[in-house]
Amino acid sequence: MPLDNIVAKISRDAKVQAQTVTDQAKVEAQKYTQRAKADIEAECAQLLSDGQAQAAREKKQRLQIATLDIRKQVLGEKQQLIAKVFSQALQELQRLDNNKYASIIKNLLDSYPLIGDEELMVSQADRKRLGEGFIGQINQQLKKRGKKGECVWSSEQRSFTGGFIVHRGKIEANYSFESLLKSQQEELEQQVAQLLFAEVKE
Repeated sequence: MPLDNIVAKISRDAKVQAQTVTDQAKVEAQKYTQRAKADIEAECAQLLSDGQAQAAREKKQRLQIATLDIRKQVLGEKQQLIAKVFSQALQELQRLDNNKYASIIKNLLDSYPLIGDEELMVSQADRKRLGEGFIGQINQQLKKRGKKGECVWSSEQRSFTGGFIVHRGKIEANYSFESLLKSQQEELEQQVAQLLFAEVKE
């Protein structure tokens, strides 16, 4: 084969090979570009998803904090209202006429398992209000039930508005109105708090 023909053939083969390599390179480049684009899009989507999830978590957290603050405020207002109601109840008890008041004290005494030789402590105002004959009436009722009927007024004085405190040795039962109402007030406040915060999640 003449030299010119050999050179021409080599040139043609080189061009064909170069074109083939170029075409393959383009295909590989296109594949790489597509993969890179897909990876970038996936990463962007993940970042967006993470961002949205983070935003959602922050929004939920802010909402929970705001809800908690509101419920705390409501609880404080409820507690003030409850305290006012029980304060008014204590005042109402003090405004009862003497007969109704004595009846309440008797009912409270009936709810306590008296032995019959206890000391009953009442405020000075209540001792005058109930009268000296009141303790005798209690003792008569106790004797009818087969008990001693030897209760006496306590000489000890404490500061409470109404009701009584029972003493027998080292045993003491506080039936003062303040104590009874405070117990009910705390129980009611706890119930209100449980209702207000029942739906607050961690």
